[in-house]
Amino acid sequence: GVSDPELEAALKVQVNTALQSLYNWQNADGGWGWWNNQKSDPLTSAYVVLGLVEAQDAGYSVTQANLEKGLSYLKRNIRQLARLEQPYLINRQAFLLYVLARAGEPDVSATIQMYDQRLELALYARAYLAHTMYWIDSADPRLETLLSDFNSAAITSASGTHWEEASKDVYNWNS
Repeated sequence: GVSDPELEAALKVQVNTALQSLYNWQNADGGWGWWNNQKSDPLTSAYVVLGLVEAQDAGYSVTQANLEKGLSYLKRNIRQLARLEQPYLINRQAFLLYVLARAGEPDVSATIQMYDQRLELALYARAYLAHTMYWIDSADPRLETLLSDFNSAAITSASGTHWEEASKDVYNWNS
């Protein structure tokens, strides 16, 4: 409940400056690379689109044309699960589907296909899947199955409860 008008004004300037940088760095295909003028990367692009959605939800003015181009890029990068040969690519797709759902443009078919193969996902990716399914239909009974999976994977000790991944996913940004 503490208000600091000077800090709030500075934040507004910083966010708007960052948004302008993101718009300038967007590639013609709608995606973003690690750096300006680099090839678009689906993971980087998904994080940028998520940032744009969060900024918009926080009341900042986001250029819809840039957001739409980013969403189109993500949609074009959703693949058939059979074509995703590496586990990290399946985990990454869960994040892309999460971002699309968070933006209000879920890919229901790809999400249901991912649910059917959820045991191939890392726990963090299953969490993205659960969020995605919740935004699609918060009453979906499959959510109970996902919650049961999380409960079964939980490691409880005297100091609390945590989860551990079976293997590291070094190609995606997660924890």
